Amino acid sequence: MPRKNYLQKIDLTPADQLQTLVENRRTFNLRNCELNIFESYEQAWALPLTFSDFIITSMIRGKKS
Repeated sequence: MPRKNYLQKIDLTPADQLQTLVENRRTFNLRNCELNIFESYEQAWALPLTFSDFIITSMIRGKKS
């Protein structure tokens, strides 16, 4: 049976350690790309995210209205 490789779960930042509870951003820089993790602990509407380069996005958990 082939061995399965899973990504390690990224722990969320405790809410009391965040500067904002909506769209708090953590960035990890790699040689040829960047990983951005946006954490939200409160509902929000009309928060545009803009980027200057090509991006691939994915929701890891939760839901976005």
